[in-house]
Amino acid sequence: MSRWTRGRLPRFPKTTSSNGPSLLFILVALIAVAVAGARLLGFGPGQGAQTAQTRITPPSPQGTAPLPQAPPAPQAPQTPPASTPAPPPQSAARPVVLVYHSHGTEKYGPGDTHAAQGRPGDIVEVGEAFSDSLEGRGITAIHHTQVYDHPRWAEAFQRAGQAVGALLQQHDGVRAVIDIHRDAIARDVGREVTTANISGRPVARILLVVGEQNNPYARENAAFAEALKAKMDALYPGLSRGIRIQPSDYNGRLHPNSVQVFIGDHRYNTVEEAREAARLFAHVVAEVLREQGGV
Repeated sequence: MSRWTRGRLPRFPKTTSSNGPSLLFILVALIAVAVAGARLLGFGPGQGAQTAQTRITPPSPQGTAPLPQAPPAPQAPQTPPASTPAPPPQSAARPVVLVYHSHGTEKYGPGDTHAAQGRPGDIVEVGEAFSDSLEGRGITAIHHTQVYDHPRWAEAFQRAGQAVGALLQQHDGVRAVIDIHRDAIARDVGREVTTANISGRPVARILLVVGEQNNPYARENAAFAEALKAKMDALYPGLSRGIRIQPSDYNGRLHPNSVQVFIGDHRYNTVEEAREAARLFAHVVAEVLREQGGV
């Protein structure tokens, strides 16, 4: 910034009125000096005091910094070019089926009836085949594989029900809740009771079970089971072993479309036969949910 100095007025010698300059000359000289000083300090015609000086910021390392500018005015979003395809519309949410195992240690023969030390048994593999087949048919499957029948088998349904209730709180759109087991028939009934021949292949048959105790959805559970059985009979005759209503608490109160599914038997079926049945049953479930709306 320039250093400004005040203009110094000229000093005139003292004179007497008789031989000095005239009064008019002195006045003219004073006016001239005042005008010169006013121009030097920035005051004059057409100029204001606020524009007397311009403040310039120090140079930046890359050169003189630009003057501050007002932020740009917000612009309206531009319409994409006509050649840009519009995004596809969002598809409706896929239906969800929650799959779990109250007795997750169950196994198929030959061999032990349950996996040791609380490890998941063959039934979890069957649930996985069922879930994968549902996914292939456009249905989201939540396969819950936690074991609940170890170390205390008697607490399995209670503990599983608590976990499934929490899962239902966490996931929207659940259309069905399916607890997958394998049967353990005490009497000798023969392999033909638990095995069907579907398209030339041996397949484990499926029993549907609904519990009435502590179940405000008992009627809805039974109706869902009836729909599943009717669809099995239509698509895969011989696959269904029927429906059993029992005076027990099987967590049917958790969802209107809740059912226990017993796939095959420990003595008479292999895990391969059970997995094949689970894939067929996934087709059945998908068709029933489609008919109910939403698939």
